[in-house]
Amino acid sequence: MPAYKAAVLALGLAVGVLSAAKTFAQNAGQTVEREGSAAKQRILADLLAKALAPSRLPEIYADVRRSVREVYLPTIRATLQDGIPGQPAPEPDDADKLAKLATFLDYALRASDELAPVLADSRDAIIRDVAGLLANYFTKAEIDVLAELLDMPAMRKLFNTVYASTRLLTDYNYEEIRSYYALTAWLAELQFDLQDNPFTQPDAPAPSPEKVAKAQSIVGDLLRVSRLDEMVADILRFAKEVKLDSSLVPEGERDNVREGIEQGEFFYNLQKSLVLSVGPSLLAATLTGDQLDKLHLLVLSPVVAKSFGLLHEVVRSATAFSKADIAGFDALSNRAKNDGLFEERSPEADAQLEAEAKALGEKWRERLFASLKPETREGLERAIAALEAMKREQTEEDGIQKERTPGQRQL
Repeated sequence: MPAYKAAVLALGLAVGVLSAAKTFAQNAGQTVEREGSAAKQRILADLLAKALAPSRLPEIYADVRRSVREVYLPTIRATLQDGIPGQPAPEPDDADKLAKLATFLDYALRASDELAPVLADSRDAIIRDVAGLLANYFTKAEIDVLAELLDMPAMRKLFNTVYASTRLLTDYNYEEIRSYYALTAWLAELQFDLQDNPFTQPDAPAPSPEKVAKAQSIVGDLLRVSRLDEMVADILRFAKEVKLDSSLVPEGERDNVREGIEQGEFFYNLQKSLVLSVGPSLLAATLTGDQLDKLHLLVLSPVVAKSFGLLHEVVRSATAFSKADIAGFDALSNRAKNDGLFEERSPEADAQLEAEAKALGEKWRERLFASLKPETREGLERAIAALEAMKREQTEEDGIQKERTPGQRQL
């Protein structure tokens, strides 16, 4: 993540709010008249400052910095130097790409460290500039609706869902990543005996009761650790109690959707029964005792439990919305539409907003880059240029491959 992106955190939030506002109306409209901008700027600045905490963008940024510093950059370096157990050494071309990425991440971290105090001092000024930009495009009534929107429980639930999703990438430590690589390498090498077992050869010896008992423990622990029943229960509850009885499903399609939900629930229960009844015997018949022991250790490993726990949190957050949440959003949307708010801007106004937002981003990018140490800025700019060149080369290679493919097919 480029370090300067942290500098326009408020700008990113504002753009998100601006995009969300478009969902309130579909009719063409006029550009907001630029009057009373100073008063609107003050209100918007307070609104953006208030929204930063529930948006959890500062937490996401902090998590990304930590994971890059403590997990991903050390992992890339270890891959290039001594290798990661269970992982093949990268090909020369891939090693070159990883080296360029490592260089970029290193300079980005240095820049983020140097920018931290500058960002803290500049936070209010950045928010004021963003608020000043948006004040030219929102009426006071539209700003009031945005304030209501950000105060809704549904918005906090949405922010929490986004945050939970990012933790799937940022909540691991270095040892857990190495453990993950080792486990996946072992799984890739695992050989199932699909020939000499009772399921394919009636004369093959049946697995011993001890092996079947081991396999039963594996299947039971996997269902427990995976929290699959809890996730499916959350999804089904949301689908039945919220989705089917809200604007998320058009009324004319609800019978078909209800039938699909019921079929999904039936097949999940059927497949779960099959796994519990047949799964242990199949595992016992196709794996050795040592392989069963290792598979059990894998299922019970901390990294597997954490992965399923993080996934469960995403599902739990995504299904936390209630009918009242949806109804509240619909009511606010309809009120805004009836009042003629958030009407679509002309292409010229959209282009002007885009140009002003780009200019604002460049302004703060240059100010913040200027506060970096010369060696940090120069190193970061070189690293970014190297990545962009690598991306262009890859795009050119992909284009060449696409051009060759039709001719190859004709041959």
